[in-house]
Amino acid sequence: MEAKVNKIITLDDIALRDKQDGARAWILWKCKEQKTAGKLAIVWDGTRVEGEPVLATINYGRWGARCKVCGNSMYVSWRDPVFYCTECGNGGSGIAWGVAFPINREEIEAALLIRPLVVDESRLIRNEVELAFQARPAVPGLVRSWRPGVIVDELILENEEKGRRKR
Repeated sequence: MEAKVNKIITLDDIALRDKQDGARAWILWKCKEQKTAGKLAIVWDGTRVEGEPVLATINYGRWGARCKVCGNSMYVSWRDPVFYCTECGNGGSGIAWGVAFPINREEIEAALLIRPLVVDESRLIRNEVELAFQARPAVPGLVRSWRPGVIVDELILENEEKGRRKR
């Protein structure tokens, strides 16, 4: 079945799914959960954002960024571009980093959203986030992924080469 995922998933979508009031609230909620489990010693205070930002990427239809310390990927939000690794606590610093998004984010998303997805109909899908998790490219090699340095024209060319035109 062709999947109808009409957006690139962000941390805002994850927060909504988990009944948290936005990206920062989700990070703080997850930090508290990780501290209670003994996995984080220091948690973010919800305000301090310092240092060189991490670069946002899109991986299989989801905005994320990699931790500069441990390399773990975390979801990010362009509405509230804050990164805090809930695995290592940004190296145990307790300080979040900013997230650098491309200035042409909407163009990038539009070029990727043309790419069709399929999902196994036998799976119980409860929401758009789970649908995005389960969806796979309908055209082999035409994934909804982007990394810094790839220009929109390259995405469009890939779409055209694989039979997908701009809508």
